[in-house]
Amino acid sequence: MFEYRRYVQFYETDLMKVVHHSNYVKFFEEARVEWLRAKNLTHAHSPQADLSLGVIDMQCRYLKPAYFGDQLTVKLQLKLEGRKVRFQYAIFSDRFGAEKPITTGMTLHIPLNSDFKVCSLTPEIKQQLEKEQWTETWH
Repeated sequence: MFEYRRYVQFYETDLMKVVHHSNYVKFFEEARVEWLRAKNLTHAHSPQADLSLGVIDMQCRYLKPAYFGDQLTVKLQLKLEGRKVRFQYAIFSDRFGAEKPITTGMTLHIPLNSDFKVCSLTPEIKQQLEKEQWTETWH
């Protein structure tokens, strides 16, 4: 299971003193890009790339708030679904412990070429994605 850690910044909070709901999608994105970096696949998801993974669906479920200064751990896993790639996320806060996530979510992606037309994954990317194991489902 891939893990990405970060601290909540003051500018990510709102007038209720908690992380604004829109920032959790950014945390998912940060974790996904770090996963790509860890797998040496950033060339497949950058402004200069011939192929990118376009988001076609996104879900986020808020269970508990995160606060300024909390250390968050974003756990990520993914699986291929035909041509599509499903990423699943669970965010844990040091404030509440590692047993139950404070936020869960999912993004569904489709490979796009530089003209934003649906295309196939390259053999290299497909091979890397097929190695991934889906071990849990967070609700």
